[in-house]
Amino acid sequence: MKKILENNYNLTDVEIIKNIESTDGNVYNINARQGKYILKIYNDELHSRVMGNLLDELNKKNFYVPLVLENKEKRKYTKVNNKFYTI
Repeated sequence: MKKILENNYNLTDVEIIKNIESTDGNVYNINARQGKYILKIYNDELHSRVMGNLLDELNKKNFYVPLVLENKEKRKYTKVNNKFYTI
């Protein structure tokens, strides 16, 4: 998982901590040289895209929600082994 983040998001010195309060067990706290982030891993590409777009729209309307990082390919998620990583 560390290599996925470093290779796809230009993050360095990545530390990954599983968020034990997550109801689905698919949320991780990420500490990197560039800052602190939340990683969520989805099983469905459409769900991943919809959530990224929803958060963008809420930000445009001045709602205080997290920004979703784009990967090196300018996507809001990274697909690896049928899992969709969103930061």
